[in-house]
Amino acid sequence: MSEKKRVKVTVLGTTYYLSTTESEEYISSLQFQLNQMLGDLQSRHPSVALTDALVLTCFNLLDQNSKAESSADHIRGQLTEYLQDAARARIELEDANREIARLRAELDRAYNR
Repeated sequence: MSEKKRVKVTVLGTTYYLSTTESEEYISSLQFQLNQMLGDLQSRHPSVALTDALVLTCFNLLDQNSKAESSADHIRGQLTEYLQDAARARIELEDANREIARLRAELDRAYNR
């Protein structure tokens, strides 16, 4: 388990210190993305207060996260189905190979008489 460290981030000019096990590079990339999202929102709607911009950005991020989780759940479900289909196909193949071996043995016995 990684050790927690304090990482300094600045969001729209306000400094925060986060306690995290993530790398500083990762946190820095999140800081950049958040500042970019907030800056874009404020440039499109200059009258929006910082608190409102943060709330709107949070809702946007929660929406994106919820949709990503739903998509991942769907993909996991499909993968489970594919794995079950593959297992059934493998069993059918093994059964078919056993039947082929049995029929070959029967043919060999018939020709060797």
